[in-house]
Amino acid sequence: TIDLKTLERQLEDYKNDEFMLKDFATSLPVLNRKQVFANADTALQYIRHYGFDYDYTLATYNSSVPSLIYNLAKTHLIEKLGYPPELSDLSYDPGFAIRGLYIDKQTGLLLKLDQYNKIQLPLYRGRIPATTAEVVRAYGGLRVSKTYAREKMIMLKDLFALPEACLFADVFDRLTGADLKFVPEHVVQDISDSIGYTHESEVLHRTIAADPKKYLHKNPDLARYLMRIRESGRGLFLLTNSPLYFVDAGMQYLVGTAVKEAGLESWTSLFDVVVTQANKPSFYHRQQRFRKVNPDGSLSLQAVDSFERGQVYTGGGLEEFHRLTGYRESNVIYMGDQIYSDLVEPQKATQWKTAAIIKELAHEVEEMNCESFREDLARLLFVERLIDEGQILENAENAIDWLKTERTQLRARLKHRVNPYF
Repeated sequence: TIDLKTLERQLEDYKNDEFMLKDFATSLPVLNRKQVFANADTALQYIRHYGFDYDYTLATYNSSVPSLIYNLAKTHLIEKLGYPPELSDLSYDPGFAIRGLYIDKQTGLLLKLDQYNKIQLPLYRGRIPATTAEVVRAYGGLRVSKTYAREKMIMLKDLFALPEACLFADVFDRLTGADLKFVPEHVVQDISDSIGYTHESEVLHRTIAADPKKYLHKNPDLARYLMRIRESGRGLFLLTNSPLYFVDAGMQYLVGTAVKEAGLESWTSLFDVVVTQANKPSFYHRQQRFRKVNPDGSLSLQAVDSFERGQVYTGGGLEEFHRLTGYRESNVIYMGDQIYSDLVEPQKATQWKTAAIIKELAHEVEEMNCESFREDLARLLFVERLIDEGQILENAENAIDWLKTERTQLRARLKHRVNPYF
């Protein structure tokens, strides 16, 4: 504990940058962008089977893919749904949206909620930040109910959703600027349908499959990593929602040469089991048999009573997967990027461990390791300590008010370093 005189002296030292800022900042840990961050202890010696998703897990896409999705959906809006041709000059902004945002179908607002459904400011009407008064008018406060979030909002769950958020904001902004009277829910649905079209029509998959070099980041360590798991005697499986022709084109580009140099017949030979078009998350709950996929993409009529290395399967379900592989649930770890399909649902339905591949974390770690970020973080920790120790003192109101204002500014500055919008 401190007295008022000590608080005022330390506050003055802080204002004059005389509180050993450099030493304090240096004492903060430096993060390694390649390290594994664990929410729970996992003893890898007990992990006998490693599973992987494909998109944004084994396959890492470059910035051309979200731009492609954005442009395909924008073209569909204009050519198929009758939106103004003036929208054609819109372009994808990779720095705008983040994963986990919500689109409110009723109000047309784009926002971020925390784990308690509290609205995180700012939020956006198009590209314009909404005022606090507008937010209060729309929601009656700065929090929404779980029911409202579930029924009136769309959560953008994965990296493929970033173009959807950006397109929605841009289109909403343009329509509002043109003084068009429209129903926000209709625009939300049209954009969702247009984004869905790029996937369901397979125009996105076929464009990427035709030129994987243009859209995929090739990691020279990927094949070596998969072969090390295989050579260690551990099980290896691929479980993805993507179609075989798309996965095949990508894997041929990513590991095809290394696989041939290793004397393997195909990339599929790396895995004990390959399941495409699994339709996660329903895969984890349905009772269904697997079907073998023929080399030409057709489905075999032959019943699948066992998995063969090098072959590809589709359909099926978790219970049947365990029956055919004999895997013990607690000995499996599955890695993916989609929070529900790859991380939450497997843990609800089985004892699998799960690991999240979070591409954005690399940028955040780089920012957090910057000297200026660490200095601001040191300032924030120092200010919070002074508030904590000084708020119970008599006659300290002015000092505490100043510190709280400083804390708000520091928090905003640190947040802005990671993303200037959300």
